[in-house]
Amino acid sequence: MRAMNPEPWSVRQAPGFIQALRQRVRYCVRATTREFVENNGSRHVLYPQTTPEGTWPTALALVARLSTVQGSSEARPASTRPTQTRTSLIMSAILFHGRIRDAERHKTINRVSPILGATIFETGFFRALLHYTASDPIYIVRELCNERADAGGTSVLDGFADRIKFVSANDLSPLTKVSELVLMSRGPHMFQFAWIRSRMGRAEWPIVGVTHSLLSTVFFPWFTSTLIGRLHEYDALVCSSHAARAAIQSAFDVIAREVTPEAALPFQLPVIPLGIEPGDFSTTGRTEARQRLGVKPDDVGILYFGRFSATDKCDLVPLLIAFSKLHTCATCRLILAGDDTEFRMADYLSKTATELGCGDRVLVVPDPDTDGKRDLLSAADVFVSPSDNIQETFGIAVAEAMCAGLPVVASDWSGYKDLVIQGETGFLVPSYLPALGRELELFGMQPHASNYQLLARCTTIDVESLCRYLELLADDPPLRQRLGTRGRKEAIRRFGWRQVIATYDELWASLLQRATQSKHQASPGPAGYTHKSVFGHYASRELLDTDIVALNEPSSSGQQCGHWRLAARDSGFSEELFTDLVAALRVAKSTSIGQLVDDLGRAEQIGDLVIRCHVGRLLKYGAIRLVTCPVLPQVG
Repeated sequence: MRAMNPEPWSVRQAPGFIQALRQRVRYCVRATTREFVENNGSRHVLYPQTTPEGTWPTALALVARLSTVQGSSEARPASTRPTQTRTSLIMSAILFHGRIRDAERHKTINRVSPILGATIFETGFFRALLHYTASDPIYIVRELCNERADAGGTSVLDGFADRIKFVSANDLSPLTKVSELVLMSRGPHMFQFAWIRSRMGRAEWPIVGVTHSLLSTVFFPWFTSTLIGRLHEYDALVCSSHAARAAIQSAFDVIAREVTPEAALPFQLPVIPLGIEPGDFSTTGRTEARQRLGVKPDDVGILYFGRFSATDKCDLVPLLIAFSKLHTCATCRLILAGDDTEFRMADYLSKTATELGCGDRVLVVPDPDTDGKRDLLSAADVFVSPSDNIQETFGIAVAEAMCAGLPVVASDWSGYKDLVIQGETGFLVPSYLPALGRELELFGMQPHASNYQLLARCTTIDVESLCRYLELLADDPPLRQRLGTRGRKEAIRRFGWRQVIATYDELWASLLQRATQSKHQASPGPAGYTHKSVFGHYASRELLDTDIVALNEPSSSGQQCGHWRLAARDSGFSEELFTDLVAALRVAKSTSIGQLVDDLGRAEQIGDLVIRCHVGRLLKYGAIRLVTCPVLPQVG
């Protein structure tokens, strides 16, 4: 829950408050204030909160913003200022466009559910947003909220009803009351927000995206939107590492030269790391964890944790080769763990270890759940990650391992260079790219997937250096302890969610300030650019609200034809909503699609599109039928 002072300070009740707070911030750097501004009728309430050292400029920036709110009506240019009274406006809200789903909890429930670093970030970012941001409220898209309470009654949304407001992807009108809004994407997808901003006539809303993996297919929307003037200097694409930032800038520079020499990347490219929650990683419980994993007390545990994929994450065979060469191999245990839902590599890795003569010292753990992940980190002595794939821009597993107090041996590759301090928190192993010519152009004739997979197959991680660093740590417990302790401090200081969200708060405040000073005006977006307008002619016709639907009659076997539960096996649909639709049709016998949309939309607070898609799914699987059937042409 949010930390709040039980006795908030009222701006209007405390004369000279702004001046006093400026002095407090200036002279009390170590116990500074993060301001949480609430619009509570005509009172603007400020909640002081202690934050880690080094974040005090946030307080100064927000005090400046508060002074503007209190003493000036010129919060934005007159041409874009809403006509509503100030007390009806919501200040500094966030629209978070991302899937609301606890990926790790779903992995615990269903081991075959795939999990990626991007989904871990998405869940963690949203949870941290609820806990730590000074912005309020947080709008989320109802259609993207797949989070429901589990058997224990818990959900990532629990306890935050006062912070969350739902908005439908098909009805954004509630946002018209928002004065200052940041459009926050879960990934690099900024283009659709640019159209939304234009369509709603709110040019002053900043758009913020976040990089994960970088493929050429995600470059096109940024460049296209730049060329047609949809993104501006008060928008930002947050890069998770300096390597990611350099890649984006380089790609744009090359393409811009082909289009127009004077083209410049209009949006900001700040570097903000992905985050972790320090409380999730304990440095205790080693003995019990080793017992559960079958690792001996005196073994030196070397852990790799990440997705099993030789082309999309990292090739683990060089790691097995390096491990087999360790002089201390007999006293070490290599643990390979991670998501194996896509490529099913566990058996292959075990067989390869056997071929290399170290099979009895290698433990392969496919698809561990959250508790299993904690056990693995608790049981390990060293963390290793020889990533060699251009999709990698950060390495959240490395940050988690550091937070768990493990020294890290990682490839000197991409975002890993930002995470590991050579010789202080771990070691970076040299990596080598093959000589790249025009044969591997990003936008050439060769499919991009083939290019990056080819690069992954021939990018070299220095096996001898990898072996040497692993052996150094295996032989020196005090060194492991020293590097692990320093790594944990660095991880908490640099990657803890509280600090990361504080940095986002600073970015959002800066972008909002830039937006109010900008002269960009909202231009009309492509209101007719819909799936219906482009693809509507493909079908015989579209389903209408006036179409009457009814449950299919039971078959002679007693089973309902096209049993509706078959339709719910796709994770994109809700079994509960199917149940409600079937129940409504059992009562009504037959009714219009429009009536179902109205009734369930009011009762369940579900968007129209969601209900229509579920109705279409039931029709697709024969669980319901159209009473108003089209007339079929006669044959012959």
